[in-house]
Amino acid sequence: MAFSPCKGSLRKRTGETPMPPSIMARPKIEIDPQQVEGFTRNGSPASEIADYLSVSESTIRRRFPKLIAKSRAIRRMKLRELQWSQAKDGNVSMLIFLGKEELGQGQDAKEAEDKVIVRRMIKRNDA
Repeated sequence: MAFSPCKGSLRKRTGETPMPPSIMARPKIEIDPQQVEGFTRNGSPASEIADYLSVSESTIRRRFPKLIAKSRAIRRMKLRELQWSQAKDGNVSMLIFLGKEELGQGQDAKEAEDKVIVRRMIKRNDA
């Protein structure tokens, strides 16, 4: 099937046939998925990866969405392992951090419902 350009085209004016759109597209830049995975596991955002590889951020996000998601999940899992290891070794700072993050023991933590009930019962018995 021949390429047929629209009215008033180059073909009508000069008699030449322009190249089909598929040939005129920009060549696809080769990006190594292992590089993207490595950068993502090290915590680099898509914008930094794109800058390093000299492509747009949207190119990285469009071509590697599953790889980026998986790499970030693996990174978070490894961080949790390291945190847990530090806590098991008795690192007090890590125990406090994990208590706040995992168990809701931070300053903004709401008091457990059963503790509130017990306090009310104690106040009633004292009266």
